[in-house]
Amino acid sequence: MKEGREITLEQVHKILENDWDILLEIEKFGYFLGVGLPNIFNTFNPDSIILRSDLIESNPIILKSIKKAVTKRESRYISLKDEIFISQLNKYAGPSELHR
Repeated sequence: MKEGREITLEQVHKILENDWDILLEIEKFGYFLGVGLPNIFNTFNPDSIILRSDLIESNPIILKSIKKAVTKRESRYISLKDEIFISQLNKYAGPSELHR
């Protein structure tokens, strides 16, 4: 946000296309998320993990970075990379009272 104005996802995409430093930070965000996800798999042993984020949904580089980091940490007993999905519900993925 600049001077209190909101920024749209379209504006973010234009910025990302031209700024390698921001792309690097976005990729690091995915990396660190990918470092933490195997802990969830090892602790709770879910069938899959569904991620819900406008940022992740609109930037495939993040999901690629997440899966790459997860793959490096996966156990030989549990395959993780095919068990991470992006929500198809978009903003409707939360509790229904938030959507009124």
